[in-house]
Amino acid sequence: MIDVVCTQKRRPQISQRWTDKSNPAISSYCVLMSECWSEKPANRHTALKIKITLDNLLKTMQEERSKMQSRESAECSNDSGVRGLALPTNS
Repeated sequence: MIDVVCTQKRRPQISQRWTDKSNPAISSYCVLMSECWSEKPANRHTALKIKITLDNLLKTMQEERSKMQSRESAECSNDSGVRGLALPTNS
C-alpha cells in the first residue's frame, strides 16, 4: 500500500457520474474524499474537519428528505383520487 500511495501516487478513482453535480450530496462527499487523499499531508483535512463536514452533509440530506416528504404529502392531500372522470350534468 505504501508503494501504491506514496511512490506511485495513486488515489481511488471516482466515477464521473458521481461528480457531475446531479446529486449534490454525492458530489460533496466525493470532493471531501478527494481532499482527504491530497498528496500533500498539510492539505488533508483533520478528523474534526471531516466530522463537521459529514455532519453538515447529513443535516443537509435530512432537510432535503424532509422537504421532499412534505411536498409528497401535500400532493397526496390535494389529490382527490378522481381524475379524468366526467361528472354528469343536469340538462
